[in-house]
Amino acid sequence: MVILSFLAYLFYAYGIYVIEQLYNSFYILYLSIFTLSFWAIVFAMANLNPKVYKYFNLEKPFRNISLVFLLFIPILFYTLWINDLLPLIRNDEKIEFTFSIYILDMAFVLPAFLILAVLIIKRKELGYLFGLSLTFCEANCFRF
Repeated sequence: MVILSFLAYLFYAYGIYVIEQLYNSFYILYLSIFTLSFWAIVFAMANLNPKVYKYFNLEKPFRNISLVFLLFIPILFYTLWINDLLPLIRNDEKIEFTFSIYILDMAFVLPAFLILAVLIIKRKELGYLFGLSLTFCEANCFRF
C-alpha cells in the first residue's frame, strides 16, 4: 500500500510537470517518471494476490466514513473544477497554467474515488483496502 501510494504521488506530481510543459533539461526524466509510475500502478494492481485481502472487511462505521469521503470529494471537486472551466469554455479562453490539475483530477483521481465507492457499496475487499487508505490520506490532506 505504501509503494502504491508513493507511485500514485509520482504519477500525479510528475503528471503536472509533463502536462504543464515545464520544458527544461529534466523534462525527459519527468516524462519517464510519469510514464513508469502509471504503468507500475497498473502492473501492481493486475498482480495483487487475492489471498492478501480476501478476508479484509470494514466495520460499518469505517465503511460509512469511507463512503462519505469517497463520494463527497468527487462531488466537491467536479463542482469546483467545472465551475472554473465553464467561463473559459463560454469565452473560448485558454489558461496558461494549472490546467494539468483539471486533467489529472477529472480524468484519473476523481473517477478512482467513485470506483472505490462502488466497490465498497458492493462489499468488495479491494474497495475496502484501497478506499480506506484513500480516505485516511484525504483526511490527513485536509488537516494541512
